[in-house]
Amino acid sequence: MRTFRLPILFLITTLLIPGQVQAKTWKNFQDFKTNVILFPKKALDYSLEFLNNVKKEGTPLIEGNRVTFIYEDTSSVATLPISVAGDFNNWTKEYDWLIKLPGTKVYYRTFEFPIDARFDYQ
Repeated sequence: MRTFRLPILFLITTLLIPGQVQAKTWKNFQDFKTNVILFPKKALDYSLEFLNNVKKEGTPLIEGNRVTFIYEDTSSVATLPISVAGDFNNWTKEYDWLIKLPGTKVYYRTFEFPIDARFDYQ
């Protein structure tokens, strides 16, 4: 009787793992961005899933020494250029424009800072 439990357990585990792996489309922002560019027909679906995760976890996204600012364009009209201003660029709003990911409502800008950096931004 014991010899049947192990194969059944193995089968159940094998069936569960692929579903869990497929539920996560990317592991970081660069992965998300790459998927959007490589699969433009799925870009809007990917971005909606991504934005739902961002709303739960908050922004900016901090991955090691990379900090990514995210903006969701919910406007129905053309959006004016969006920039990030803070201590790191002397509060200058004339550059550091966010980049729109094609086929999505996602604007982003990634910076690299020292791992222990602290700053204000808006």
